[in-house]
Amino acid sequence: MLSDLFAALVRGAHYASAVSAFGCFVFLLAVARPAWRTVGATAEDAALFERFLLHLAAWSVALALTSGAWRVGLQPTDLIRGHP
Repeated sequence: MLSDLFAALVRGAHYASAVSAFGCFVFLLAVARPAWRTVGATAEDAALFERFLLHLAAWSVALALTSGAWRVGLQPTDLIRGHP
């Protein structure tokens, strides 16, 4: 039962981090950059916020890779116990 909870937490972390990474890039490309051009934001302000988004995306990708590796490691134990 505890291993099922751990597997669910790992799965949730994996999905959340993948969605976070995707969302950072989509927001940056589809919302932030066009908005900066429209309002005439300074290059310094834009670079600061872009750097923040890229750091968030990098951490999200790192968490997605780590939790993905954990998920791959947990799958054989699910098969041994008889779960699909």
